[in-house]
Amino acid sequence: MDSIATGIAEMVHVLGALRARMCHCRMALFGWSKPVSCLYNFSQGLAESGHHAVGWRCRKRRSSICRSAGSAMGPMIRRLLVALGLLLMVQDAASAASLLVRWLDGSGAVLVERNLSLAALDDSPQSEIVTVTPWTVGEQHFAGPSLEVLASLASLKPDSVHVLALNDYSADIPAADWRQGIILATRLNGETMRVRDKGPFWVMYPISSNPEFARQIYQARMVWQVKQLDFFVK
Repeated sequence: MDSIATGIAEMVHVLGALRARMCHCRMALFGWSKPVSCLYNFSQGLAESGHHAVGWRCRKRRSSICRSAGSAMGPMIRRLLVALGLLLMVQDAASAASLLVRWLDGSGAVLVERNLSLAALDDSPQSEIVTVTPWTVGEQHFAGPSLEVLASLASLKPDSVHVLALNDYSADIPAADWRQGIILATRLNGETMRVRDKGPFWVMYPISSNPEFARQIYQARMVWQVKQLDFFVK
């Protein structure tokens, strides 16, 4: 939590300084314009020329205000990127901590709810899939509990699962798929997965052993960055 607070404080400081030095700019894109904050000095040349080379024009590009903004912007952007990098690292560590799993009835009422840590998922029976995927190069080794195992943790009989990702992308997977070896991968080639590498959890189908799973309908169900599973019980 201290790292998060430090990162946020740094971002607020940098953004405040940027705002104090920004110049009023106009962006012409798809036929419309609107005022935006001018992230102005991405290079020393831009500071001297007074305008962004791609689509950005400063109304006061040759004024001393804009030149001042240009000369001050570079170090601030570097500080902002460092702060963002820190927050991404913290997010990677925090996001891998747990998975919310719920069992709901047909009306959406929650019957059972569990928050499973990575250790708890590792304690479940593990399955492995060796397969190629559209998003990786060559054969990859995925390991983790099967969706069938996870569905059975509440001693109920769900017939589908709603999978939700960190970016709120979602997909519904019918129980018929579970019987064909679908897993919630917690490991890729023996290593846990960072958020930026489609982790912490990734629904994986055995594509190589069943070419049918290469179809788009199944690819859409291979949700990565999974944060929540909602099993629906009739």
